[in-house]
Amino acid sequence: MLRCPECGVENKKDAKFCSECGNSFIFDDVPREFKPLVQGSILLEKYEILNKIKSGGMGSVYKARIKDSSDIYAVKELINFSMDETKQQEAIKRFKRESNILSELRHTNLPSVIDYFSIGGRYYLVMDFIEGQDLSTIASERGDGGLPEEEVVEWSIQICDVLEYLHSRTPQIIYRDMKPSNIMIRNCDNKAILIDFGIARTLQSTEDISITKTAIGTVGYMSPEQYRGKPEARSDIYSLGATMYHLLTGSTPIPFSIPPLSKYRPDISDRVNAVVMTAVKIKTEERFKSALEMKQALMGLIKIDKSSQYLTRKIKVSSPPRQQEDPYTGMDAKKIISMSKGSKDKKIVPHLINILVSDPHDENRRNAASALGDLGDNRAIEPLIMSLSQDDEYVTINAAWPLAGLEI
Repeated sequence: MLRCPECGVENKKDAKFCSECGNSFIFDDVPREFKPLVQGSILLEKYEILNKIKSGGMGSVYKARIKDSSDIYAVKELINFSMDETKQQEAIKRFKRESNILSELRHTNLPSVIDYFSIGGRYYLVMDFIEGQDLSTIASERGDGGLPEEEVVEWSIQICDVLEYLHSRTPQIIYRDMKPSNIMIRNCDNKAILIDFGIARTLQSTEDISITKTAIGTVGYMSPEQYRGKPEARSDIYSLGATMYHLLTGSTPIPFSIPPLSKYRPDISDRVNAVVMTAVKIKTEERFKSALEMKQALMGLIKIDKSSQYLTRKIKVSSPPRQQEDPYTGMDAKKIISMSKGSKDKKIVPHLINILVSDPHDENRRNAASALGDLGDNRAIEPLIMSLSQDDEYVTINAAWPLAGLEI
């Protein structure tokens, strides 16, 4: 149904004018600029804006109340500042997806949605107001060196409950963006609340799982298969393991290269170390089979064989071949990159690595990362991982993608 922003009457979804007041519905023609809502603004003659909580590139979140009452809610607003039409439509699609998903969910560790509507190109989602802080903020403020194990375990058990609930639904819901900033800790009861379902996705069938999709998520918390655009339930388990690692060590996880917790937190129990290392296994079949199994391991109800824990190994980059055997010595970066296209010659790998880690031009580093991925040589793993922290986002993307296909 389509709710009229003027009179509040519900109309058919494809209606162009309100059947009650005649108001024109224009939802696709989103204006290019909007000013944020101010204190005292009224939406649908019902929701009074109290103050802005935060703003981002695509909108804002406000604290609001039902007019003439004390009922407090969060109002999430999607607006458009400078997106092109394609990005604009994708943002609106994600926002509607979040609205539809959350409106059907009921769980103690999820916010409930009470309303969603559109007014003149602005899209709104009204949900429970969570008074608290997200775990990213908590970790920054008091997590120097890592948060206490007991707290992190308790919150993680609760998130496992949420994931089990989502993964058990029909159709199955894959969250896809587990990270500290998307988990709120409520002040009144210290309960972990999973927020922001903007990129969550329902899987309608096994065919959906096999179709290659665009990689969506957050670098460092995404599993290899999610980088390939093929997320599944155990992708969320990987992301929760990476989130636990961040909270327990105070360090952002490096994709596909998470060392044992004991390296940074020798006080961490063997049980929790084993749980995190199992969750972040590169191969999906080596992770926990379900969020419920991970919860049971966190609670000590099942044990993990130490021999199956994640083992780190260093990969040495071989020195370039001697000059007389190496046809690429002395070539400039663009020539080397050009010759690497479609090539299977492993002699070119050290030269591409050198371009990736030391060339001053972003374009050359981007192309070198892509070329190394095509060659599939394990000598490139460590340099590619190092490149994930470079300032140029396209170098990061081009480095992350081939890592998902290499045997780490």
